[in-house]
Amino acid sequence: WLKGNYPTEFMAAVLSSDMDNTDKLLVFLDDVKDMGIKMLPPCVNHSLSMFSVVESGVIRYGLSAIKGLGGQLAEELVKARSNEPFNHLLSVCIAAEKINRKQLEALVKAGACDVFGHSRGVLLGSIDTALQTASQQANNQKLGQQDLLGEDTVDFNYMSAPELPNLIKLSYEKETLGYY
Repeated sequence: WLKGNYPTEFMAAVLSSDMDNTDKLLVFLDDVKDMGIKMLPPCVNHSLSMFSVVESGVIRYGLSAIKGLGGQLAEELVKARSNEPFNHLLSVCIAAEKINRKQLEALVKAGACDVFGHSRGVLLGSIDTALQTASQQANNQKLGQQDLLGEDTVDFNYMSAPELPNLIKLSYEKETLGYY
């Protein structure tokens, strides 16, 4: 009855219930496609921890379903952006103080940081800088130091890097999401 009357909500719940099992997830994603339901990619500014219904016939990929991210970090990101959406890679690192390189890479490889308007090659090339800058800013705050203007914000400049070939992007999506 639920599948027939509320297919989008039903499939979002089914996907969320088995998001740790990639094999089952792929079967359910095929069902979603067959039912004509649109699957939006993960996004640090729009995804919830679980799969969620955006509107009738549209589901957003859940952050917890990204391999290598973890449910606790996904919840932390959702909570942190409730006040203000993330506007660059550094803001993600600052919000999730315990995020590590592998987790940030997983977000970028899955396409969850595409919202920042930079290529995945640039984002991947900027991970170390973002993590170092966030760590430095956290240390400064612990010591009570501020910049000369008295502001706690730091400008973030992305590193230049070439665009990733489509085949590489697809392999990264397969690695982190289980499908292309």
